[in-house]
Amino acid sequence: MSETSNQSYEIQFGPKLAELCKKCSESITEDAKTDLLANLNKFTEEVFFECRDRIRTEFSVKFPPLQIKRCNATQFEELRRLYSVTGASTTAFFVPALGLIAVNVEAILKWNVPTFVLNLVLGFIEELLHASFPRYAEPEIKNLTHATVEKYLGTQIPENYKNISLQESKKPTYGQD
Repeated sequence: MSETSNQSYEIQFGPKLAELCKKCSESITEDAKTDLLANLNKFTEEVFFECRDRIRTEFSVKFPPLQIKRCNATQFEELRRLYSVTGASTTAFFVPALGLIAVNVEAILKWNVPTFVLNLVLGFIEELLHASFPRYAEPEIKNLTHATVEKYLGTQIPENYKNISLQESKKPTYGQD
């Protein structure tokens, strides 16, 4: 929910969201004992593969070879500059020529666990949909993302968030902020 991160939304827990939040909390707790992010990295990787498999099954698509980069803020900014990705508020992007999906984990980790998990899933699914449907316009991808995330997590994304996200994606300057 990063595009509208200056607003607060109440998240309803479905079974999958609750399961992922529990796993994420356990990962963070374990990582706090070691000052490493091994468990959180494993968790985010598992979520990525679940999202990929969900899209593969739901839309009967094949992906190009993909690589995922889970970044801190500095790494993410370096990748944005390197690949000329615009949009200062973005927390994830896809570089089609490389099959690269980059996610700014540090930026979304600043929120509570449910918001982090929801944003992680939103980011992964949106970028995977971009990889699957490169000719779709941003509003089409947003609508597919919201519907897919809701189905996957068993959670209703707040309507206000979806409306703002969709309206932003329709602006000619979307992604150029």
